[in-house]
Parts: sequence; structure tokens; C-alpha cells
Amino acid sequence: MMYGRVGYGELSGPMGSAHDGRRGGSSLSGPLDGFPPTTEEDGLRGRGGGAGAMASASGRHGGSSRAIPPAAPAGGTKGNAKGNRRSFHRRRLALKVAVVVLTVISAFAVYLSLTGRSGVVEEKVDRLKQSVGRKMDKVKSRMDRVKKTTVERPRRAAKALMERVHDTADRYHLHLPASDQGERGELLETNVRSIDEGLQSWPFVMIKSKLDDNLLSRFLDEHLYSCEEDTLSHVPDLDSRVSPPVYVYEGHYHALATGGTVYSKNPDPTKGNDFDKPAASRFTRAFYMAFREVNREIFDGLREELVKASSHGTTGTDDACHVLAQWIERGNHFADLSVQIHYGEGNRPKLVSGAAWHADAENSLLHLALTLRGERKLHTRRNRLASVRGGKLSPAEVVEGQSPGDLYLTSSTLVRHAPEFRTTTYEERVVAIHARILYTNDEVRRFRESRTPEGWRKMTEVLSKTLARAKLVVPSLHQVDRQLARLL
Repeated sequence: MMYGRVGYGELSGPMGSAHDGRRGGSSLSGPLDGFPPTTEEDGLRGRGGGAGAMASASGRHGGSSRAIPPAAPAGGTKGNAKGNRRSFHRRRLALKVAVVVLTVISAFAVYLSLTGRSGVVEEKVDRLKQSVGRKMDKVKSRMDRVKKTTVERPRRAAKALMERVHDTADRYHLHLPASDQGERGELLETNVRSIDEGLQSWPFVMIKSKLDDNLLSRFLDEHLYSCEEDTLSHVPDLDSRVSPPVYVYEGHYHALATGGTVYSKNPDPTKGNDFDKPAASRFTRAFYMAFREVNREIFDGLREELVKASSHGTTGTDDACHVLAQWIERGNHFADLSVQIHYGEGNRPKLVSGAAWHADAENSLLHLALTLRGERKLHTRRNRLASVRGGKLSPAEVVEGQSPGDLYLTSSTLVRHAPEFRTTTYEERVVAIHARILYTNDEVRRFRESRTPEGWRKMTEVLSKTLARAKLVVPSLHQVDRQLARLL
């Protein structure tokens, strides 16, 4: 079953976050007129400031990587905890027995009343009821004390201890082990079936999953994902962005059935021109074709809901819902691929400064990200998972690790996010594929000109609610091979 940060649906494949993973690129200085940015964000460059330094549990100045081991929660010894639990259960049993006794006494009193002999025992019954009532009050009081001792007090102590640990880490610039944490070490639930809030409280959904081992192994047979370092510069259509000690390569391809080029927009924000986009490798295209095929019912349903929400039927004019529905109808979702290879020095300084933080352009309204090699992390800021600190409400930062085979689907247009890369060698390099919506400059210009605040609200609601209910599937190797056989 696929699992992810989605709504109430289940995932029937090994499924699951989605940011574009672009490293340190042009991050947003703020959305225009209540809408997302009008240029693609490239996380590879760090060309603009983000929304401030991350409130992560990690050190703020990229200092020592020494790790503080997690502390054991307070709350007494194991033996004492067992004893408290046994005492709790005994008292709960005593409470149940007392309820039964009162029921029997009441029934007996009713019987005596009906038979005319209640006057003899009425006083004794009242005294017995009072006695049992006092004992029940004592049992309840002791149960409350046991609960406070075994549950609430250790929880408060553990939270206070984690606060002290993170204060120490901040003071000495230490690096804490990664986990799904909010600000200052507050643990956040995986929350795989919810709609979160991103930029300007726009709703979005995060779905996480994983490829099976056979499918991942087959991906790694592809030359681009496994070639030697000295051959990267000779790979066709792979742009080099090497600036030692940081080594970044990125290629832009399409994932449609044709083996020829497709005229579409270059998602690189330093270019952004339309060009004849080359086809990805046959197996890579077959995977995304299979993904669209096995989830056809979901995205056809999304298209239908967008058409219903659109005002195009009554006004005859375009709006956000109508244009997005057209892109899905043409099969352009997950058809624009960015293959990114990253190694060398990590990007923690950009995370701290905020330069790595950004939101994507409209092509990431549907964004499927797949990690094939290496380890990276995805940081997102979600308003729904907010924490109160010092009486002030602030968005929570969620950190999610990405390992080989991990994939996520989301709308990274709607949420500020940042990729994190550690310092690695070429052998430990990160290789990731980001699949987005394929469009031309004219098409996205029409989208931007037609959107209104009300139309944008409807589109984001339909998109998030549909994905929240979706039972998305990750295709099997057999299903990918079937699509591969159909390619020329």
C-alpha cells in the first residue's frame, strides 16, 4: 500500500513528499498579487533570499557535525512503571466491580419495594450505597494520580529535556540526528492523510512512497544514472553547472511516447525559453507513461472536477481550473523531466541564510520527485502544523529524508521548501528526477492571465481534495516493461 501525507484515501502501491529538489536556486521574495511566482524556481543556484533561516534542529552556522544522542525520557524506572500500570489496572477492575455491586443493590431495592418489604432494609441499603460511592471516588482519584505519574509527567519531562538538548545544540552549533521534527525538536506526526497549508494558506497534499527493489535496480541500469564521473560532460543534453567545490549537472527531457523532440518551455529560470526538448531514455519514459496509465482514473477524475469548478462553461473564458484540466487531458502531467545530479560540498549555508528556500512555478502544481541515488532531505514550511512559542504562532518546519527509491507527489507550487545536500563524493552523489507539467511559454502565459483569486482558490481546493482521497499506485516493473514494448 502506498502511504503518504495525503487525505483519507489509501495508496495501493508502495507510494508516498513533493518538492522539486532544485538546489539553492532562485528562491521567491514573495508571491505576486496573491499568486505563486511567475518564474520557475531553480534550487540549484541560490539566487534570491528565502523566507528567513530555517528553524531546524540543526546548528545554525554550519558548525561541527558532532551529534547529540537522543536522551531517554524521564519518568521513573522500568520496574516502577510496571508497578504503576498494574496498580492502575487493579483499580480500574475495582471500579468496575463497584459498579456491578451498585447495580445489584439497586435491583434488590426495587425487588423489596415491589414485595412490600423495603422498609426493613431501606436504611441499610442507603448506607451501603454511600459507602460504595465513597470507595468509587477514592478509586477514581487514585486512577487520576496514576495516569498523571505514568503518562503526563514523563511526557512533560521528555519535552523539557528535548528543549534543553536543542538549546545546547544551538549554543555550540552542533548537528542533531535528523528526524521528522518541527521547530526546536518538537516531534510531528507523519500525518500521511491530511491536507496541509503552504503559502498564503493554500491547501496542498504530500504523498510519499517507494519503488520496489527490482524497479530501482532497473533504473540504475540506465547509463545516465550510473555512468563514471569523467563521462558526464559527454552525455548529450546534460548541462554542466560545476563550480568547485559544488558539482551539479542537470538535463531537461520529456516523458511522452514519441522518441522525437517536443517543443516546450525550458524550466531553467536562467533560460526559460521554448526549445525542442529531447526525449528521455526509453525506460525512463516508459516509467512515467506507466504511472499515468495505472493512475488514469484518478487524474481523469481530477480533470472532471476541475471542469465542474471552472467558470469556463458559463462565461466562455479561461480560468485556472480550465487550463489545468486541459493540460491533464493532453497527458502533459509528469511529462516534463529534470534529471539532477549533485555532489561535492553541501548546501547547509544556503539553508541557514534562506537562499535555498523557494516555491515552484505552475508546472509543479503536479510534481512527482524520485530519488535514485544518494541521500538528501526535503524541508517544508507548513502553516497547518504550527507551534506556539512565546505566545506567538509560527509555521512549523518539517524535515523528511529521501533515500534511493523514495518518491513523493505534491504541489510544490503551493508550499515553500528547500532541498538539503550533505557533502559527498561522486560515489555518494544524489541523482533525482523531478517530473512536472509540460507546457509552452504561451500556455503558461494564458494560465497566468486568466487566473483570479476565486479561480485560484477553487483550483487548489479541487487539487488538494482529489489527491487527499486518491489511491495512487506505483507501477510494477512488469507494467513499465509493457509500456516500453509500445515505444518505438
